[in-house]
Amino acid sequence: MLSWFLCSVFLLLGTKLENFIGINGVYIDSGQKYTSEEKLALDKLREMVSSSLYLDYQSDDGYLINWLKHKNMDVHAAAKALETTIRWRKENNIDNILQDKELIKMMKSYPSTVGKAVDKTGHPASEMSYSNWNFRKAVLAGKRDQLMLLMTSSFERITTIARKMGTYKYISLTDMQGYNKRDHGCLLCIPILVNATLTSETHYPNTLYKVIAINTPRIYATVFDLIRALMGEGTKAASHFFGSNKNEWQPFLLNLFSKEQLPIHFGGTRTS
Repeated sequence: MLSWFLCSVFLLLGTKLENFIGINGVYIDSGQKYTSEEKLALDKLREMVSSSLYLDYQSDDGYLINWLKHKNMDVHAAAKALETTIRWRKENNIDNILQDKELIKMMKSYPSTVGKAVDKTGHPASEMSYSNWNFRKAVLAGKRDQLMLLMTSSFERITTIARKMGTYKYISLTDMQGYNKRDHGCLLCIPILVNATLTSETHYPNTLYKVIAINTPRIYATVFDLIRALMGEGTKAASHFFGSNKNEWQPFLLNLFSKEQLPIHFGGTRTS
């Protein structure tokens, strides 16, 4: 009798019951699948942090599940981590970082392409080439902290795009052609990479669907060992670093992206 009543309610609302409760306790909501345990954890986390959430998307299952998975489904640890990020966002005015005029100006010297490429399953990509970024030059010009903020603005931009596309994950594409110890791996430069990694892991957790680098030189190995130690297990599993052999990295990329989505230097045909 109860099940008939519930079905009637969902039908009256114009919604199919299976869109919410699937087989074997898997919940399906807005295209996302969650187990009954995950759904219970999501509801508990949302309740715990409700007084701290101030942006609409922060209540979304797709946003909150990333925090739970970041902390191995430990609701209390996820709540603590999320509240730390909310304080960080407010203290550093992250909500307005994309409108920062100084950072917008700096993008001309340190360009990246965000959201132009989208993979076959709907994940947007952020593209960056080391040949266009000189860390050492920024440090010597007294703009190290500004460069760190620019990287944070890139995370904010791509995750905003991903969210508006209905996913909370994106792909990071990096062309390491031009990487060298003097301009990127010097002692003054490494803190920039460390900060970027920690910012991503701490404040944008579990948002990386894939991390792909091509033309990775062997001299990057030492720095990568340091960066890898700062990565979460999910990021490590999502990371794919290739050398300069195009016959190895191009098939991998074209398995993820249509050729017209990728720029030429990433093995595609896009010219803009």
